[in-house]
Amino acid sequence: MNSQYYDEIYRTTKKYQDNYKASPYYPLWQLLTAYIPKGKSIIDLGCGPGQMAELLYDLGYYDYLGLDFSRVAIERAQDKFRDNKDFKFRHADITKSPIPFAQVYLTIEFLEHLKDDYTVIEQLPEGSILIASVPDFMCEGHYRYFENKKDIIRKYGAFIGFNVLSKFDNYFVFTGVVKE
Repeated sequence: MNSQYYDEIYRTTKKYQDNYKASPYYPLWQLLTAYIPKGKSIIDLGCGPGQMAELLYDLGYYDYLGLDFSRVAIERAQDKFRDNKDFKFRHADITKSPIPFAQVYLTIEFLEHLKDDYTVIEQLPEGSILIASVPDFMCEGHYRYFENKKDIIRKYGAFIGFNVLSKFDNYFVFTGVVKE
């Protein structure tokens, strides 16, 4: 899918316009925030319209950069944080440009949208922390889904030293340290 497809999704779909607490992803985001260490720099790859960023802000996180290739998503996120210097958002296609350095990377409902997800995973610096979720279902916009934990280990085990790999509703959640 191209960026125009996602621009239209973010422009017209209610769940991406609501406050994060009204989002169907809110329970998943709440779970994932428990794995994000405080006081570390965070880059959210595929940040969407900034709903997860709002939750992180409300929980006291800072030093956040959200990247997305949808201009509409970035404009909406920037609107939410216009007066906040700790939360920044940038339009970028990270499959074609370098990913900036951070201590923690979030890929929440993101990797399944990339045809070549390895172009992103391989850029993450050794020793950084990855916190991710991927679905157990296929839908429009997804290149893949995962049926079980073994699928995730096969796909990402060469890149990630897993600390957590669990199931939550229709998602797999994993955290770990990026390997050399």
